[in-house]
Order: sequence, then structure tokens, then C-alpha cells
Amino acid sequence: MRKGIFLTLIIIFFLTSSLFALTPAQEQELFKNIGEIRGQLYQINKRFEAVDKRFDDMNKRFDQLHTFLWILSGIFTTLVAVVIGFAYWDRRTILTKQKKRQD
Repeated sequence: MRKGIFLTLIIIFFLTSSLFALTPAQEQELFKNIGEIRGQLYQINKRFEAVDKRFDDMNKRFDQLHTFLWILSGIFTTLVAVVIGFAYWDRRTILTKQKKRQD
């Protein structure tokens, strides 16, 4: 059964391949078109490489910006902690002096 199906497929393949035989002029035109397509694909690949390079540059820039924002948030947090610490120290000092005056 399998041999019969396989032979049938081979016969169909050979019959259809002979129907699509190309003349030498058609083959030359086909090869010329394939060459043009390859040239266009080469140009498209170059464009994609340029776009990829731009994306890489943008990723580097975003990484720099991300690092800069972390630095700014660290500075802001430090300043807030210092101001709160200074206010606490100042109030404690004033209250200590006030208690000494009352005694």
C-alpha cells in the first residue's frame, strides 16, 4: 500500500516538473530577478542593522538616565534625612537649655 502511494507521488512529481520546465530566456530572467531580490534584501538588512544600532544607542541612553535618577533620589533622600536630623537635634538642644533654665 505504501509503495503504491510512494510510486504515485513520484510519478505525479515527475509529470508536474516537466510541465514547469523553463526556457533559457526564462531562466535568465528568473536569475536576474533573484539577483535583484537579493540586492533588495541586502539593503533591507543594512537598514535593520542601522535601526538596531539606534536601538542600542537608545538603550545605553536610558541606562544612563536610569543611573542618574538613582543618584538624584539618593541625594534627595540624604538631604531629607539630614534636615530631619538637624531639626531633631536643634529642638532637643533648645529643650535641654530650657529645662536647665527652669531648674
